[in-house]
Amino acid sequence: MSFWIGVLIFAVGILVSVCLHEAGHLMTAKGFGMKATQYFAGFGPTVFSFRRGETEYGLKAVPAGGFVKIVGMTPLEPVDPADAPRAFWRFPLWQRTVVLVAGSATHFLLALVIFYIAGVTTGLPNPAYQEYDAMAAKPLIGQVSLSSGPDTGTTNIIAASRYRTVDRTLPVGLAPESGLQVKTILASRAITAAFPEIRNIGGVRPDALRWHPNGLALDVMIPNSGTAEGIALGNEIVDYVLRNASRFGMQDAIWRGVYYTPNGAQRGGGYGHYDHVHVTTTGGGYPSGNENYYR
Repeated sequence: MSFWIGVLIFAVGILVSVCLHEAGHLMTAKGFGMKATQYFAGFGPTVFSFRRGETEYGLKAVPAGGFVKIVGMTPLEPVDPADAPRAFWRFPLWQRTVVLVAGSATHFLLALVIFYIAGVTTGLPNPAYQEYDAMAAKPLIGQVSLSSGPDTGTTNIIAASRYRTVDRTLPVGLAPESGLQVKTILASRAITAAFPEIRNIGGVRPDALRWHPNGLALDVMIPNSGTAEGIALGNEIVDYVLRNASRFGMQDAIWRGVYYTPNGAQRGGGYGHYDHVHVTTTGGGYPSGNENYYR
C-alpha cells in the first residue's frame, strides 16, 4: 500500500512541476502581450477544460507533459489577421527568449522556495554548535563477528587484517574527572593528548567563584612556567584552546595576566595565572556515563 501511495505522490509532484513549468511560459507570454490560446497538462484526448478570457485551460488524458499554445510561433504558421500583431515571432528577440526560458527558470524558483520552507520548518545545521566533527564516529570497518558451532551466547570479535582501523576516542585526561562537566572533560582530555609535556591539570576544587566547584574550569599547570620554553608552551595551549573554542564550549582562558575569550585577547594586566593556564567552559551538563570523547 505504501508503495502505491509513494507512486501517487511522485505522480502528483511531477504534474505540479509540469503545470508550474508551463505557467512560466504562459504568464510571460501574456505579460508581453502575446496571444496564448491553450494551457494544458498532458497530451491526447481532453479530459476536461474551461475557458477564461481568450485562453482554454484543461487536463488531457496522457500525463506525459504539458503545453502552452502561443499564436504564431514561426512566420510560417497560419495566423488570423486579427491576431497577427500578437504573433510570437513578431516580438523582440529578448522577449521571445524570456518566454522560452521562463519554464525552466520556474523550476529553479521552486527549488529555492522548497529549500526556504525546509530551512524555516526543520532548520539547518549550525557548525558553531557541532560538538564533534562529522568523522568522529567509532570505527566499525574491519570488525567481523564470528560464532562457531551452536549458539552459546559468546561472540568473538576480530579485526579483519586487510583493513586499518583508527580509534579516535580520547583517553582519560590528567584532570580528575569526578565533578567535571562534559565540555570540561573534553577539554582536559584533548589538551592532555595534544601536549604530552603537561604533567598536571587541576579540576574541581573549593573556590570563592563558582567555576572550579561546578566543574567548569581547568588549571593546566605549565612546567618551568617562568622560562622561555614554559611561556611558549603556555602560549601554545592558549592558542589551541582558542582554535577549539566552539568544540570545547570555551568561555574564557587566562594566562600571564591576559584574559582571553573566543574572540581573542580582551584585556591584559592584573589577572595573574603565571604558573598555569586557566580554562573555563560552558559545561554542557554533568556526564551520564555514556559519553564518548573524540579527538
